[in-house]
Amino acid sequence: MIAGRLDQAIHTAAADPAVPGVLAAVHAPGLGLTWQGATAHELMDGSTGHSPDTPFRLASTTKMVVACAVFRLIEQGRLGLHDPIIGMIDPAIAGQLRGGEFDPERIVLAHLLGHTSGLRDHVAEPSYAAAVMAEPQRRWSRQEQIALALAAGPPLGAPGTWFRYSDTGYVILGDIIERAAGQRLGPAVRELIGYETLGLAATWWEEDEPAPPAVLLRAAQYMADDEASGHDPSFDLFGGGGLISTVGDLVKLTRALVLGEVFDRPATLAAAYLISPATRAPEAFFVHSNAFMLFPVGARFGWGHAGFWGCVGVCLPDRDITIAATINQARPETPDRLLRLVADLFAALEG
Repeated sequence: MIAGRLDQAIHTAAADPAVPGVLAAVHAPGLGLTWQGATAHELMDGSTGHSPDTPFRLASTTKMVVACAVFRLIEQGRLGLHDPIIGMIDPAIAGQLRGGEFDPERIVLAHLLGHTSGLRDHVAEPSYAAAVMAEPQRRWSRQEQIALALAAGPPLGAPGTWFRYSDTGYVILGDIIERAAGQRLGPAVRELIGYETLGLAATWWEEDEPAPPAVLLRAAQYMADDEASGHDPSFDLFGGGGLISTVGDLVKLTRALVLGEVFDRPATLAAAYLISPATRAPEAFFVHSNAFMLFPVGARFGWGHAGFWGCVGVCLPDRDITIAATINQARPETPDRLLRLVADLFAALEG
């Protein structure tokens, strides 16, 4: 009965002609339920998929995984949450920051994690989206993306005084993980989080890792009406995004991160939930901790993260209910569509 209501929720969302398809998964052990569902959805080769096992780019949903990998390094004593980043980053990036009026000796790791470094967001710059669409096969570098954010203007405020969501900060965190772990970002995150322990069979870092054997063809993902799933992955690869997964894997991963199952100590999870008292930018409609976003889910709240392509993983710890979903569509109204879908899935569980 519950499964039927969940199926109805995703078909209602997919009835919107602007939505190219819906994939979703729910894990609710208290209800004895593990469910996955999919509506018809377009694949990269233009064919139609019907399986919830179709992989897709997670985009910014990657950030909670990156943040938790950083907290694993903190747990291991290889990084300090309140240590300046000057000793953690590539000297070339330190030089870029100084040239943009930032002092990497005053920015600490927590400022990057919680989006309070004063850095602008290169992804939010109109020139970046225009360049990505005009040159879909352009090969971007981490330093080029940092340079775009610095060229957008001076610091928004002193470190720790102003919240502004920044992909650029997570691009720098990607560099920090690579340097601290001594390996490429994808394998480093895999090892730190423990994908195999969590049973993740269809999650990998694009380009850094090979796709798992027998994985299905990836979903087509749209920027408004433009199919963008074939764009060079470097436009969102260095820590702000980069992971590919399925809803089945994402629901496992989100639950493990939000409930702290990847950490050795409860104090690490507590630090991941710390929220800066920094002034929030007017457009910051969500609360963000050092690792997670806080989402409304009907009359309740859940922790997790959302991504550009209408992707989300969210866990309600008080009910031990986790939902993962994607609509593979990036439009201004996508966040509202996504939150409505999550609320409808939760309502289906409530009956």
